[in-house]
Amino acid sequence: MKRILLLSALAASMFGCAKEDIVICEVDGGVTPPVTNPTKFTSIADFTTRYGAAPQLFSLSARTAQTVVTAKGNRFSFAANNFIRTDNQPLSNSPVRVRIREVMGKADMVLSAMPTVAQQGELLESAGEFQIQATQDSVPLRINDTTQVRFQTVLPPVLTSQQGMQLFVGNGVGGGAAGCFSWIPLPTAAFAPTGGGFSGSVQGSLMNAGLGWINCDRFVGLPTSPPLPITINAPTVDKTKTAVFVVFDELNAVLQLCADSNNKFTANQLPTGAKVKVLVIHVDNERVYYAKQSLVVGSATAVTLTPTETDVTAMVADIRTL
Repeated sequence: MKRILLLSALAASMFGCAKEDIVICEVDGGVTPPVTNPTKFTSIADFTTRYGAAPQLFSLSARTAQTVVTAKGNRFSFAANNFIRTDNQPLSNSPVRVRIREVMGKADMVLSAMPTVAQQGELLESAGEFQIQATQDSVPLRINDTTQVRFQTVLPPVLTSQQGMQLFVGNGVGGGAAGCFSWIPLPTAAFAPTGGGFSGSVQGSLMNAGLGWINCDRFVGLPTSPPLPITINAPTVDKTKTAVFVVFDELNAVLQLCADSNNKFTANQLPTGAKVKVLVIHVDNERVYYAKQSLVVGSATAVTLTPTETDVTAMVADIRTL
């Protein structure tokens, strides 16, 4: 299969990009293969690093306006003055290394621990979550607060509705081990449907505050049921070792739950009648445990899951069917 890898991007930055100054990173299946393949995990963060949406790497000329195209066809356009070094030094002539993660479906939301929930716990349906990070000479870069990054996205394979979609940024808590990532709406941001996705721009200061994460989302806004208590029957349950998700069968949406105390979790604002799957991934003593239960919201007043030791490859394959 055709590959245009990082070496191609490097060549583009060294010898000049295509006519439109577009850099393409294309890999088999839209996923950059991880460098390592660890068989043991000590935390949920280890697991999401290994199996979450893989970073795609682009090498751009410094101080040059360029557009990158991801493996799934999403485009991000950077202005010549978009990047600033965090060591307060001016940009050098070295390439700017841009790292983009794209989370388009429910499986990647779970495997990356990147749920679709707003600040106050409201359920969101996503048309794509994206993280943009950059370095130069191994020094982290940030987006110039006064500039904007432009984007043009494609639609995910599954999406219930495009009505009400708007731009969100990360709330700055962080995914993976933190376990409580949520999104902040930007109702006045430039954002418009294109027919095949969405286009718009985001302010650098907002991207920096949100750890480089942006999201095309809509509030689901359906009537909800009372909170659903969920008990995880496993030892040493905590946010670094245990991740609990509610995955929606008919929405491109995933909730990740924060522990109330020890092994007690609560799923709030679940739409009444929604068909869901409750998943738990638990890491203990370098072993991985898994449980999954299907239910209709409103049909149960409490749920108890007992994760059992699992073959990680089989578990990931099961999650990828969501």
